[in-house]
Amino acid sequence: MNDKIYTKAGDDGWTRSLGDQAVRKSDALMEAMGTLDELNSHVGSCLSAVGHHDSIDQTLRAVQTDLLAIGSMLAAGGGVTIRAVRIEVESVDRLEAAIDAASQRVAPLTQFVTPGGVELASRLHITRTVCRRSERRIVAAGDGGGDVPPVVLQYVNRLGDLLFALARLANESAGTAERRWER
Repeated sequence: MNDKIYTKAGDDGWTRSLGDQAVRKSDALMEAMGTLDELNSHVGSCLSAVGHHDSIDQTLRAVQTDLLAIGSMLAAGGGVTIRAVRIEVESVDRLEAAIDAASQRVAPLTQFVTPGGVELASRLHITRTVCRRSERRIVAAGDGGGDVPPVVLQYVNRLGDLLFALARLANESAGTAERRWER
C-alpha cells in the first residue's frame, strides 16, 4: 500500500467516480461535490467558534455528517450506496425542527438583516452563502444529467435557512443587536 497521500492520478484533470468511471474534474457533478466539501469545511470553521452554544454545536456536528453522506450519494450516482451513508427525509425534518427551535428564541423577523455580528454569527452567515452556492451547483449538476435525489436538494435548501436562523441565535445569545437593512 502507498502511504503517501498523493497519487498523481489526477494530474491530467481527470478523476474517478465512486463507480470507477473516468470523469473530468470540471464536470458539474464534481463541482457540486467540491462545493459541498467547501461547505463542510466552513461548517467546521463555525464549530471552532461555537463556544458555549451546545445546541448549535450538536446541530452543526450532525450537519457535517449529513454533508459527507450527501457527497457520497452524489458520488455514487444518486444514492446507490449503503444506507449508513445516506440521508433521508427525516434529516430534512431534523433541520426544520432546529430552524423552528432557533427561531423561537429570537425576535420575529420583520425586515432584512445585514450579515455580521459576533464571530460565530459572521461565520454562520458566510457558511450560509457557501451553502446557497452549493445548492446552485447541485441544481446545475442535476440539470446537466447528474442523478440528484430530491432529498438532497431539500436538505441543502433547508440547511441555508438553518444557518441563517443559527446566525440570528448566535447574535441574540451574545446580546448583540442585529443590523437591520435600512435605506
